[in-house]
Amino acid sequence: MLLRAGKRASESEVTALLADQVNKKDKDGRLPLHIAVDEGKSEGVVTALLAAFPEAVKEKDKDGSLPLHIAIDKGASEGVVTALLAAFPEAVKEKDEDGRLPLRIAIDKGASEGVVTALLAAFPEAAKEKGKDWSLPLHIAIDNRASEGVVTALLATFPEAVKEKDGDGRLPLRIAIDKGASEGVVTALLAAFPEAVKEKGKLDGRLPLRIAIGIGASEGAVTALLAAFPEAVKEKDGRGGLPLHIAIDNRASEGVVTALLAADIRVFLAEPARSHAFSWTHCVSTPSPLCVLAVQRVLSTGPAGFGYGKHIVTLAEVVDEQGRAAIDIVSRGAKQAIHEHLLFCGRYQLHFGPPEHRSATSVVLRARDNAASLTDYGAVFDKFDANPKDGILNTTEMNLVAVELGLDALLFIEKGADATNIGVSRDAFVATCKRLLGDGPREVVLKLMQDETQWKRESWHGVI
Repeated sequence: MLLRAGKRASESEVTALLADQVNKKDKDGRLPLHIAVDEGKSEGVVTALLAAFPEAVKEKDKDGSLPLHIAIDKGASEGVVTALLAAFPEAVKEKDEDGRLPLRIAIDKGASEGVVTALLAAFPEAAKEKGKDWSLPLHIAIDNRASEGVVTALLATFPEAVKEKDGDGRLPLRIAIDKGASEGVVTALLAAFPEAVKEKGKLDGRLPLRIAIGIGASEGAVTALLAAFPEAVKEKDGRGGLPLHIAIDNRASEGVVTALLAADIRVFLAEPARSHAFSWTHCVSTPSPLCVLAVQRVLSTGPAGFGYGKHIVTLAEVVDEQGRAAIDIVSRGAKQAIHEHLLFCGRYQLHFGPPEHRSATSVVLRARDNAASLTDYGAVFDKFDANPKDGILNTTEMNLVAVELGLDALLFIEKGADATNIGVSRDAFVATCKRLLGDGPREVVLKLMQDETQWKRESWHGVI
């Protein structure tokens, strides 16, 4: 009756039936304790059975399994496992019929961090035990996507495991990358054995970074790999493709693409004489939104940026594999991001050399005005022809346009015009702009002033 109760009874019912049946075995050689842990009974039931017949914890069934083996195999709680360990500490060193220690069973079954930690504390040597597949518990834990806590506990118990290869010739880091492990697991493994990041696969000859990109690893995992071995960004596949190319083709996150781009820039800026992977020129010349966002972020000085905008003059001159400068092949979207850092006020390319004029309160410099929007003079006209929108720029509108273009408003007024009825048509405005400013980037002089009052007075000199 107690054997049947072991399957379905409550703690109080089990206690009531303990008197004369607690040491009886069933046809499979199992005692009530074996049955209780097999059926996932509570810690209270297990404790009651242990108290009634302590020797049961040492008995193996016909399959050669102790109650501890069965409990772990069935996913018992930390409390149940701890109770069994306390009753028979030596059980942690016993193997089941498959030659597995309790720790290996726990790892195979994805046991909780608490259970794994309890088993390691009872028998630390189990962390060094290789299975029939030549894999350590650490290898299996990572392959089963164990939590960061479990991986850390195994590493702390047997640190050298991080340098051991499994039956397939893989280091723990490679297994972690293959299985898409979390950033925390990858970081922990790299901290324990940084050289693993340089280890190529036995069969595919690929570095961990390339595998990570191929399976869509997180930005954090990719960043950790790059921090440990930036040179990996230059590894090419059989077709000459870089990790960056794979990331873009696979539509990786903007964070991953940015991390790859920043890593190659970092390598190049650290030692300009060394060859780089052409990630920068590839990204700036590719018109995809993903590449444009990556360029913006690596140049940005904001919280999520990498701050490489301060090196924009150098980056603008980086050449691609055909010898073309980045600034000459940049896509439209990336050009705007580059100009924000390369150009004064995001618009003017200053000429190097002595200023045209210098005084106590101002300096005059020569520059090239690259504001592409200003070459579409019709669009400028339409922008300011607003109140009323009648196809004519009135006095107020012309003054606003003059400030926008940096011209005297009087230049748009024909000689002899009636000052009380001034207006400029769209065709006349466009023709005047092209005649005075040219059609495209133009050479200008910029006057930088210290005194705001003087600047306002001079800026509005041409107002009509």
